[in-house]
Amino acid sequence: MMRMFIPLFLIAVQFLATTPAMAAAAPAGPAARPTDYQNFAMSHAGDPDRGKALFFDESRLACSRCHTVSADDRTAKVGPGLFAIGDKFGRSELVTSVLYPSAEIAVGYSATTVRTRSGDVIQGVLKEATKAQLTLMQSDATLARIDAA
Repeated sequence: MMRMFIPLFLIAVQFLATTPAMAAAAPAGPAARPTDYQNFAMSHAGDPDRGKALFFDESRLACSRCHTVSADDRTAKVGPGLFAIGDKFGRSELVTSVLYPSAEIAVGYSATTVRTRSGDVIQGVLKEATKAQLTLMQSDATLARIDAA
């Protein structure tokens, strides 16, 4: 596992109770607030293996649906690659980004919504705009081509 890859997983699991011992101290239930998770993540170590499992678990967090974490992964995704995220941002920013994933959208990754004349609504990240059509990458990483006419 790459050095830069580990911080992302550490942060992703710190507020999700990585071990049974930590589970007792972790915030939980409907009374838990995002600030409780943030405080917990800032004061406890994480488990990179558990974080990796959660990152790729599409039934729980679904991070990997939109993001890549490998430097050599050229797969088109809706969100930015996170390979070197631990080198770009500190612990506090990473925790905040995990708790509030849409609070700050990286340049070039904001969502565009198009309502067609027929009433269809298509949302995605704008990948290409020409006089003839718009191309949006949808959340499932499929491309939607919309004729300008």
